[in-house]
Amino acid sequence: MKKILIVFSLINCLLSVNTFAQQNNADSTNNLSNQIENQKNVLSIHPINLVVGGLEVGYERAISSNKSLKFILGYYSSNKPWPYSQDEVSNMEGLKAELQFRSHLDKKMIAGPMSGVYVGAFFQYRQIYLTDYSEGNNISTGSFYTNTSENVFANAVYPGFIFGYQTLVEDLIFVDINLGGGVIRGLTAFEQNKKANITFVNPYINGVVPRFNIALGFPF
Repeated sequence: MKKILIVFSLINCLLSVNTFAQQNNADSTNNLSNQIENQKNVLSIHPINLVVGGLEVGYERAISSNKSLKFILGYYSSNKPWPYSQDEVSNMEGLKAELQFRSHLDKKMIAGPMSGVYVGAFFQYRQIYLTDYSEGNNISTGSFYTNTSENVFANAVYPGFIFGYQTLVEDLIFVDINLGGGVIRGLTAFEQNKKANITFVNPYINGVVPRFNIALGFPF
């Protein structure tokens, strides 16, 4: 009889511990869900632009359960900018500002109000200063060439659409991958736009241009 009571007591203890563990785990899950749900801001950096001498940062803010606005600001500066020809272009300085409206399609929102697949529209303004060196004929001799320099300024607007996916990794970093495209409209003279233009990388000539970007963000 005593052995039976001991066995039942052990079983009761195990059931009590299991119930407590499940309750504690549920509370932890709820706390994490609430914490993630309250994180409606993401501050991000776009690492691809570091390759071309630029620093581009973004700020995204949830404005509803599945919609957000993102503002992007980029600054670029290089004495010998890549991928321009370093023998022909120097002293590049550029600026980019962009506003995005995003509609997030993931109804579960397992990683907060800005997670999952999204579609959106954007409007971008860009400008650039650079020194262009072109080879010209020396009129005085008619046989020698000399390098002449020209200060170039170009600016353009770029509206379009994007499609992307954003997810929270280890409850710490948002990874955002998107692609899309739009129409470039140069605001300066064609010759200025042509000298500043690099197709797909830094477009300034009127036309349809695709785009691709990666961002790493920190929610708060």
